[in-house]
Amino acid sequence: MKIERYGRNTLTIIEDKEGLNRVTGSLGADDADSLTRFGRGRMFYAQQWTSAYTYNFLLSKVSEIHPRSLLHLGCGTDNLRRVLETNYVMVDSYTGMDLSLNNLREALHVTNGIKGNYQCRDLSLGLQDMEDDSVDVVIAIELIEHFSDKERGKFLFQEIIRVAKKAAIIATPQVLNGEMRYSDFHLYEFTRDELLEMSAKVRGKFAIQRQYGINIGTKEYEKAIKTEPDWLRHANEYLTPKLLRGVYAAGHPEQANDVLMTFEHE
Repeated sequence: MKIERYGRNTLTIIEDKEGLNRVTGSLGADDADSLTRFGRGRMFYAQQWTSAYTYNFLLSKVSEIHPRSLLHLGCGTDNLRRVLETNYVMVDSYTGMDLSLNNLREALHVTNGIKGNYQCRDLSLGLQDMEDDSVDVVIAIELIEHFSDKERGKFLFQEIIRVAKKAAIIATPQVLNGEMRYSDFHLYEFTRDELLEMSAKVRGKFAIQRQYGINIGTKEYEKAIKTEPDWLRHANEYLTPKLLRGVYAAGHPEQANDVLMTFEHE
C-alpha cells in the first residue's frame, strides 16, 4: 500500500493500475469538465447531455440532503468534487474510489475547498472494509456495468445500499425489450426487469425509490415519438433531435436507455 499527497488531498494505492486508461466508471475521463465544454469539443452528444444532466442532478440532490460524508465510486478524474465546491456545496468527508491510477492522480490535483481522500482499488470486490450505514451518501454513476460479469455488478449494487446511510444514487444503462445495445465500454447491461428486481430487494431499507431517464437511443426515440402529440413531432422536425432525445428521456425513464436511480429514507 502506497500513499501520495497533494495539498490536503491523499491518494491511497491499494491496486496499482497506472497504465489503465479505459473508462472505469463515473462520467468517464472524456467527460471531465463537460459543463464548461457543453455544446462544443470532441464529445459526441450523448456524453454531453448525460454529463450536464447528471452533474446538475447530483448538485441539486447533494444540496438537498446536506450530507456530512460522501463516497464517490468510480470517480475517474472527479470533476464532481470541483462542481460541488464551485457551487458552494460543501462536504466534511469526501472519498473517491476508482481503478484507474492515472485518473486518480489527476483527481488528486483538483485543489479546491473540499478535501479529497482517494483510493485506487478494485471495486468489483465490494466494500467489505466499510461498515453498514457508514457514509451519508454513496454515488456510483455508470459503474456497475463495467465489471467482468453481471453478478459482480449486482454485488456492488448491494454493497452501495449497505454502506449508504441517507441516500444512494446509481446510474446505469438499461436494456429494453430484450434488445442488447452494448457499447465499446460496457461489459454487459441490465434489463429493466433486472433493475426493478434489484431495487425491490432493498425496499426494506430505502422506501423512497425513483428513476430518472438520462438518454434514449435514436432508434428507440424515433419509435417512441410516433405516439406523441403533433406539436412534439413537429418540434422534432425543426429542432435538433439530439436535444429532444435527452428531454424525452428525462420524462420517460421507462423508455430510456440510461437511467439514474435514487434510494432514500422516508
